[in-house]
Amino acid sequence: MSTSARPPDSTSRAAANRWVLVTLASLPFAVVVLLSALTPASALFPNQADVLLYYQNAQHLVGGQRPYLDFALEYPPLALVPMVVPYLAWPFGEPSFETYARLFALQNGCLAAAAGIAIAWLAGRPGSDATPARALSVWALLAVVAVPYLAWRLEASAAALAVAGVALAVARRPAAAGAVLAVGTLVKVFPIALVPVLVAWSLARGARGEAARLVVALVVVGASVMGIVAALVGIEPALAFVRYQQDRLVQVESVAASVALVGHIAWGSPVEIVHGFDSVQVVAPGMDAFLAVQALLAIGSSALVAILAFVRLRDERRAWGDATVASLCVFLVAAVGVLLATNKVFSVQYVAWLLPFAALLARRPVAVVAAMTALSLVIHPVNYAGLINLDPAMVMVLAARNAILVALVILLLHGRRPMATAPGSLDAPDAQD
Repeated sequence: MSTSARPPDSTSRAAANRWVLVTLASLPFAVVVLLSALTPASALFPNQADVLLYYQNAQHLVGGQRPYLDFALEYPPLALVPMVVPYLAWPFGEPSFETYARLFALQNGCLAAAAGIAIAWLAGRPGSDATPARALSVWALLAVVAVPYLAWRLEASAAALAVAGVALAVARRPAAAGAVLAVGTLVKVFPIALVPVLVAWSLARGARGEAARLVVALVVVGASVMGIVAALVGIEPALAFVRYQQDRLVQVESVAASVALVGHIAWGSPVEIVHGFDSVQVVAPGMDAFLAVQALLAIGSSALVAILAFVRLRDERRAWGDATVASLCVFLVAAVGVLLATNKVFSVQYVAWLLPFAALLARRPVAVVAAMTALSLVIHPVNYAGLINLDPAMVMVLAARNAILVALVILLLHGRRPMATAPGSLDAPDAQD
């Protein structure tokens, strides 16, 4: 008696799908760890020298010195956590710098994998433009492109906390979301830019209590951490990282600086390159005026994105019964994008802030983000010297990278503009190309 072949049952398919997702989630970890294993410590200089600063900060803190008082720290206080954990993780006494650099990359690989889990979960929510498998594939691709920024920088910690906070908000755990975003903000400030959009998400869905709990948790956790730091080192030293950022000039990679550099190349307008605050800065006509309005520009742009998010998400709820995760992710990318575009500092590694949420976008915006990330790599680590020497080709690469960012934000917001059609008369959304 012959037996016909049977299709795999649902349990087998589910198990196979889980293995595919686990494999995809593991790829960023594998790439980061492999790059670290193949990179000797001497090759980290000068392009990845930040990890040496992290190592020295960890030495200071473990040795009993106080941040902001006994040693300078340009970062918020919780940035010390991802600096110190690899140092303390070595069980055989004080690690060498090479050992520390590899442990730091190992930590970042784990964080990239954890971010992938949150990305996959968000992609599995109703109304997402991406399936979990596609989102993880895109995240793995973007992580490969941006691996120099994920391996030896703090961006992996902040990005993982940011996407975890968003996942908690979507899961209707607003207090936990606010707490995680507060921690992320005190590691690397950018997660605070996500909060107005997440508040708009809750308000548009009629969940005012969730919006309030998110904000309260954010404020309580943030204020508590800063209160503890102030008690240990004093109020003025605890705010040293804020003054550090306030006193900086316009950084050479910023959108504003790229306008001045293009003017210099095209029309010979005066530009001076100056070094300070561990970065390369630009002095040029118009930069003082930009600095005078930069904070208002950043706050106003963030508020505009949040308002547009609220209107669009509210329209979706009225038309389709609920707001979509796809639109939420678009506005999150736009919020980070306007922060980068209006900031006086846009270091090349900051593109990593966009990547977890870009993995959840439709295909065309993903390609745009990948192109922008690739151009950032051309700037640094490939030819940063060319940029600061005002090589015309590198200036145009920078200008293209920044123009792509601005265009991406505009196109994303235009694509999710408020609905003009009467509520209830639209079909449910399909994934976009």
